[in-house]
Amino acid sequence: MSQYQDGLPQGWAMAEFDDVAEVEANLVEPSAFLDSPHVAPNHIESGTGRLLPYQSIRADGVTSPKHLFRPGQILYSKIRPYLAKVTLVDFAGLCSADMYPVRADIVPGFLQQWLVSPMFTALASQSQSRTVLPKINKRALGTKAVPVPPLNEQKRIVARIEALQRRSSAAKEALDAIPPLLEKFRQSVLAAAFRGDLTRKWREAHPDVEPATELLARIRAERRRRWEEAKPGKKYVEPEPVDTSGLPELPKGWCWASVEELCWDGPTNGYSGATEAGSSGTLTMKLSATTQGKLLLNDSTTKRLSETLGDESKFWLKQGDLLVQRANSLSYLGAAAIFDCAEEPMVYPDLMMRIRVVEPIITALLWRYFNSMACRGWFRANATGTAGNMPKISGAILRRTAVPLPSAGEVEQLLEVVGQTLEVVDAVTEPSSELSDLLAPLNQSILAKAFRGELVPQDPNDEPASVLLERIRQEREAAGDSSATGRRGRKPKQARRS
Repeated sequence: MSQYQDGLPQGWAMAEFDDVAEVEANLVEPSAFLDSPHVAPNHIESGTGRLLPYQSIRADGVTSPKHLFRPGQILYSKIRPYLAKVTLVDFAGLCSADMYPVRADIVPGFLQQWLVSPMFTALASQSQSRTVLPKINKRALGTKAVPVPPLNEQKRIVARIEALQRRSSAAKEALDAIPPLLEKFRQSVLAAAFRGDLTRKWREAHPDVEPATELLARIRAERRRRWEEAKPGKKYVEPEPVDTSGLPELPKGWCWASVEELCWDGPTNGYSGATEAGSSGTLTMKLSATTQGKLLLNDSTTKRLSETLGDESKFWLKQGDLLVQRANSLSYLGAAAIFDCAEEPMVYPDLMMRIRVVEPIITALLWRYFNSMACRGWFRANATGTAGNMPKISGAILRRTAVPLPSAGEVEQLLEVVGQTLEVVDAVTEPSSELSDLLAPLNQSILAKAFRGELVPQDPNDEPASVLLERIRQEREAAGDSSATGRRGRKPKQARRS
């Protein structure tokens, strides 16, 4: 118990797990409990003890033996103890054989909070066996340290922890509600932009501006020039105009254009070469670098290939390249970002497509449109493999994508208004996410204070924990508990009296 015994508060004592609790293994055949709740490790939130939605034995199709548990027991997941999956149940049911149903002889809520704490998790992780699927066995668990306050103080500690955790949960719930609301607002801004609503007053103030068809004609001419310059001797084929049947009506002066008309190079799939730990070859981005609809380059969104690509490779990114995710979950399919910075040359993975657009301002317009729900809906409707976990869109689909094109002057105005508005959204999103992330360490600090004896006042009139532990030992002996008689003569470590 020397792992956790220094500085005990007055009236506390240090015990081992087996002194204050017992694993009550009771494997049963699930066929006799088909309508009973079924709790597995994945039904417990890591590090909090919160019970997640679960189903019945019948609904989960359980066939192998499970532990029968009863109300008031603690369910402790012995698999991957570093995940700290521990919950206190108030109902009966069956739990995974990879869990221990625990009877507590001290306040169950107090023991559960200790078992889920970072301090106990560190102790348990030291004794985990196996490397592929670590677990802590019953014997090792039984020797782990448990700080035991007086009984009444245990109750006060649990009440205080639960009150603080309720406030923390309410704060997290409020903070977690912010990003979805902001995303809805972001999408409403983009929808209004590409309906022409955000720039209506600008159009009214500029009735004689040249129509978008003139802008499109210049883009098509420049597209041809660049294509022929890059591919001398090859026959240029004019892209087909957009079939506007079924498309919504656009504001006066706007027109529909296909991605094929607007880009002169691509779409080109990226390259996913071999990589391994310690690779020192070409720097490449991961799919996560563009998942949020903007470029994010850091150690977690980039990696190095085992090989170094030659200078002639078509996969090297250039400033202003537009990247589109051609494969991902439906939520992120088509997510786009502009490549605008990198500390060193880099390439992009096969699950992205790269296009190069004639004018930078049109690149920005496409970027905004690709990240709108209108365009994402088009991608989803035309994706293949939607029944699996990695739907895909092809280069042909991307080329055919119809884009609402305003006049040149209105494009600038649209991008300015959208940019200014979404900057405000981003300014709120990041702090709310950071605050939400801070709540986990806050909850851990609450537990740390609790088990240092700093969360609630000590009462000198409380019965010392040593008396409680002796009573537990005697009650076990009287009940014929072999574990109690086997421990006779060993006294718990008590707090030093000052």
